[in-house]
Amino acid sequence: MPMIKSTDDGPGEEVLVGDAERTSQTSSSTSGYVEASTLARNQNSEVRRSLAANTNTAPEILYFLAEDAHPEVRRAIANNPASPRQADIVLAGDSQASVRLDLARKISRLAPDLSRHEKAQLETLTLEALGLLAADVLPRVRQVIAEELKTLDNVPAEMMLLLARDVELVVAAPVLEYSPLLDDDSLLEIINSSPVQGALSAISRRQGLAAPLCDGIVANNDTEAVAELLANPSAQIREETLDELIDRASSRKPWHRPLVLRPELSKSAVDRIARFVSSSLISGLQDANLLSAAMAEAVSDRVGDRLTEDEGDDAADGAAGADDEPTERDAAQDVAALFDEDGLSDENICERIDQNDRDFAIHALSHLTEIEFAEIQNFLHTGSAIDVVAICWHAGVSMRTAIEYQIKVARMPTNDVIYAKTGIDYPRSPAALKRRLEQFLA
Repeated sequence: MPMIKSTDDGPGEEVLVGDAERTSQTSSSTSGYVEASTLARNQNSEVRRSLAANTNTAPEILYFLAEDAHPEVRRAIANNPASPRQADIVLAGDSQASVRLDLARKISRLAPDLSRHEKAQLETLTLEALGLLAADVLPRVRQVIAEELKTLDNVPAEMMLLLARDVELVVAAPVLEYSPLLDDDSLLEIINSSPVQGALSAISRRQGLAAPLCDGIVANNDTEAVAELLANPSAQIREETLDELIDRASSRKPWHRPLVLRPELSKSAVDRIARFVSSSLISGLQDANLLSAAMAEAVSDRVGDRLTEDEGDDAADGAAGADDEPTERDAAQDVAALFDEDGLSDENICERIDQNDRDFAIHALSHLTEIEFAEIQNFLHTGSAIDVVAICWHAGVSMRTAIEYQIKVARMPTNDVIYAKTGIDYPRSPAALKRRLEQFLA
């Protein structure tokens, strides 16, 4: 006689220990079907879970268990490859995220073989379940679908376009980088639609990226995305576009390495790149055998010429005499005079910024913060918008003036600029901005 034990599903309920073991022996015979039907209503959830996980359980029973009250039973249905697709559609709307995640993984594994299904109805139902999961409220579910389907060409293009436009980068990025179902028109539309931060970088990594798409990415002025584009040897960057990037690259350090390694650069491009890349970068690439001998020689020669020119400029400046006052000193005097007159206002500063008087703008921050001019320069040259905002906050200028500093003095890329909250307020708390300053000055 089998032993009797209490269940974990409620007080006073009892079940034969042998029930769970017998679920694996369920057959397609009438007696087996009747037994499975009985087990499907058993009070012990473990019995029902074992039945739900059994690939030999009749489809009708599995479909019934897809609406079981216990989530572990439904998870077993979600993981069971023998579950009917109708059950999958039910589970695609399950209230438990764990159930939908398990279902997403299973359905994604089935997707590569969709075209091999003998019955079109099965394929239709599988795609319906996929579509529901691709629009799931939980980003992790959508992410699983995106990662599993990113290289497939036998799923609906509309589904992949939905994932590519997702507001979560972890969902959109795999599809944007790999999906063969995104045509150039769709990609260009995404590029021009101010997508989620990081989406342009994912597109920049696509193989064989067409020239119009490259131009679109460059037009967005996203420093990281352009760096990825330059590092993609298969990206079809037009010569005119590359020339434009070289003109803008001196202050964009993330572009230097991929520019130097860009294949098939013209002699003119090499010469221009050599005017701003560091000798340490060239040495490092040579040591790692990443740079061709011809490129290394051309760039090294140009770097040497640049150093010689700099020494000549320094000597000329020294011989200029005391009659030629440096612009920097003039700007410092102007700032001090205005400050003494209580006239170093946001209006005065913005007016000089509009006149492209960067020295005045930097000296203004130096005077207001009592931080050395060179240190302020370092703040403005970090390439970080939050550093610029932090020093402007410390100087006591308005957030609107901080925007002018970001764009016209620090020359931040448009997509990197931090804007005011509610149109006038600093978007970070004083404590956060103070911490940023302390980290930089430490």
